[in-house]
Amino acid sequence: MNNFLILIKYSFLKLIGTMQGKNKKISTLGALSLLVIGVLAIIALYSFQAWTMFVSFSPLGLSSMCIFNAYITTISFLVILSVMRITGSRVQKDDNLLLSLPISKKIIVLYKTISKYIFDLFFTLIFILPFIIMYFIFEGFNILILLCAILSILLLPLLSVGITYICDFIVAKLFNKTKNANLYKSLTSVLIFIIVFALLFTKTFSYGYQEASSLSEYFADRPLTNALLNFTLNQDLLSMLIILLVTVIPFAIGILSYSLNYGKSNISYMSNSKNLKFTYSKTGFSSLLKKEWSAYTSTPIYLTNTIIGPIFILVLSILVPIFGMQNIMSFFGTNIDTDIFVGIICLITMFMCSTTLVSCCSISLEGKNLWILKSSPTNTNQIFLAKIMPNICILIPSIIIAGLLYAIFIPLNAIQIIMVILTPLLFTFLLSCLGLFINLLVPKLDWEDEAQVVKQGLSTLLTMVLGIVLSLLPLGLYILIDGISILTLFIVSICLYFLIFVILIILLLTIGKKLFNNL
Repeated sequence: MNNFLILIKYSFLKLIGTMQGKNKKISTLGALSLLVIGVLAIIALYSFQAWTMFVSFSPLGLSSMCIFNAYITTISFLVILSVMRITGSRVQKDDNLLLSLPISKKIIVLYKTISKYIFDLFFTLIFILPFIIMYFIFEGFNILILLCAILSILLLPLLSVGITYICDFIVAKLFNKTKNANLYKSLTSVLIFIIVFALLFTKTFSYGYQEASSLSEYFADRPLTNALLNFTLNQDLLSMLIILLVTVIPFAIGILSYSLNYGKSNISYMSNSKNLKFTYSKTGFSSLLKKEWSAYTSTPIYLTNTIIGPIFILVLSILVPIFGMQNIMSFFGTNIDTDIFVGIICLITMFMCSTTLVSCCSISLEGKNLWILKSSPTNTNQIFLAKIMPNICILIPSIIIAGLLYAIFIPLNAIQIIMVILTPLLFTFLLSCLGLFINLLVPKLDWEDEAQVVKQGLSTLLTMVLGIVLSLLPLGLYILIDGISILTLFIVSICLYFLIFVILIILLLTIGKKLFNNL
């Protein structure tokens, strides 16, 4: 038990050390303060969300629906989180170190599992607890609601940990002996993410439009969701048992597979060919581009965190013909015309583009191998172009396909078609250059895990914030300029985007080169 407590302490100190930085730019007390402030901010955010929902639904007698919404949100987040953690690798950064210590493998496996469980438990508390408290404030204390909430908070993290372990085991078994193992793992993670997202939101995104009395019938074809609904609204014993089995069984299978394979060598592909094969590249740029694309597709966390935008762009272009333009337009209001609807589509598409952040990580992901890139027989212009192209190539096909679907299934004129395709395309070029320039300004080359760059890097945060602000530029102009037509609005926006794009190109070729040479 002492060894286990030491490992837990080690995990906490590692978290504090990550916040302090490599050179301990922030004191331990400062890192703890930032951690506490961050936790309190998240709690305040979801408490406010819970309060607003209960203010709207409690007068209608639908307070239980708010709790159901909290459970659905929690499960959705945990399942998506578990999918995004899939790597297919049995060996992590500190596994060799831990296995070399005089600690039994059972204790190490328990420590790893508890660490994941505590992380998921924190978010489960954040998502559910504020809604339970608000329920007691608005409806009064209910012991059954409290007991169900405690049981759910303790059980749901088991599901996410179990899914991660099971998927990791399956992906490793399927692909670790194949030639392009990392690529297959990344694509599998994306495919699982798409399937999970579709299953979670195909039915639940519109349940708020249903009558409370008909929700059980509405979710009749989703046994697990229906069980969760009965568990939430009626505290049904059978539903409680189903939820118990659904969470505990995957956890038990997952931890069994993880413990059996922990510490074993991660077998990789070995070629049986005895012939040497040489490849010839006509230009250094093509080699750089191939390298960037390979790095992108072979890093699961990189791929899964940047592919969401293009997927949503395509999903939106499919949903519009399915549900009909008039029905979707009525969701935004009865007084909007086709021009405004096209403008809304452009805004949503650009917002999705701002979540696809590839170029803002490209320099940082070189890490300690940056000197290899800088010593390659290519000029800086080619390096910058190779860093920008993956971001562009990921978004362009989805934007064009979506634009063509809109043109086919929605009665748009030529100008509207150009607007719905050209505006996001230009914004994509702008965003790609912006991400690279910001990454040159604030690179992070001393990372230990790709997640520190892809998800937690300052460059990613700044690019996302600025990208969202720029994507809302047409909306800002529409609010500021009274009476401006949608066509004029987007002509002005396109001109401004082009101007910003040119400025970024100039900055990359001047200041950007100096920053790159000084790295």
